[in-house]
Amino acid sequence: MRTMADSICLKRKLKLLPANCINEGGPNSVGDGHVPSKILKDLVFAITGNFGKDRDSVFTMIKELGAGDISPTVHKRVDFLLADDDAVSSETKHIRKAVKYGVQVVSLKYLEECKDKNMRVDPAPYLYHVTLSRRKEDPAD
Repeated sequence: MRTMADSICLKRKLKLLPANCINEGGPNSVGDGHVPSKILKDLVFAITGNFGKDRDSVFTMIKELGAGDISPTVHKRVDFLLADDDAVSSETKHIRKAVKYGVQVVSLKYLEECKDKNMRVDPAPYLYHVTLSRRKEDPAD
């Protein structure tokens, strides 16, 4: 028999619910019963890079900070692309699309600073200023 928590988890996997929806921890929790803050309320993030092979903790941090959604792709409604140095230097597909759509590319330090100060901070010091190499300027998608 499927429980309500199972249904909610399935809907989240299918991207039918926002990142901060109700789950087994209670209203607006992150799964462990922790209620997320609203620091990043209404912001949509996408992620590129390995982050030292600890991507799950990056997703958890975004959810804990109350982001509106985490998108699997970069599109014009994404506010920030969270990237690591390797993703920027290798000009991943997400990086190229961020440049194409004018999405701000920020480092993980942006999230850490928001969390430390318990407020949305100015992203300017944490922005990557991406200049694409000529061979990758025009994404074919």
